[in-house]
Order: sequence, then C-alpha cells, then structure tokens
Amino acid sequence: MTKISADALVEKIIELDSDDSSDATATNSAQRDSLQTDGPEGASNYDLDADIQRAQGIISENERLKARQKCKICKQAQVGMIFLPCGHILACTQCGPKTRNCTHCGEFIRATANVYLS
Repeated sequence: MTKISADALVEKIIELDSDDSSDATATNSAQRDSLQTDGPEGASNYDLDADIQRAQGIISENERLKARQKCKICKQAQVGMIFLPCGHILACTQCGPKTRNCTHCGEFIRATANVYLS
C-alpha cells in the first residue's frame, strides 16, 4: 500500500477534475444514454410513470403522518399530551388540560402527562 499525503491527494483530485471537466459533457451524455437504454432496439428501462406514482405515494404518506401529529382539537399545534387511563395522544399542551373526555374514545380523563415526540 502506498502512503500519500492529504495535500498530494487533494492536488491529484483537483488535477483529475480539471482534466475531466473538458470532456465531461460528452462522457455524461454517453453514460446517460447507456443507463436509459437496454436491448438491441434501445428500449427504455426507465419507467417515469412508476417513479411519479412512488413519489406521489411518499408525499401522501408524509402528509398523513404529519396530520397524525396535529392536535385533534385545535388542528394547529403538534400533539404533546397523553390522556390517562386510555393512553390516546390527541391533544396539544394547550388543549389537553381543557378536555374532560377523550375525543377519540370518550373515556373520562383522570390524568394527563406531557409527551415529546421526535
């Protein structure tokens, strides 16, 4: 194994980068063409519609998860209080103390505790 100093390594990387930048456009175009085509007819492997559907699925799941963390009473603040004994986490620290019955199951709230979701 050859030892090389960090300075020499950085200089070599910069040198290679400057050499490659002149023909980078041609190389990138050729790489792009080889990645997107397959087979003798050049049929495309890339399925844009499937990627769009996956992205839309991820976006909708993200929105659903964000909605689960919103207070079910004021619909603005993040949930931060657990109702006891039922254990539902539905209210923010402002709305929770004002609530007497769980908004989900209707059980009488005997105690509350602050929770911190990360």
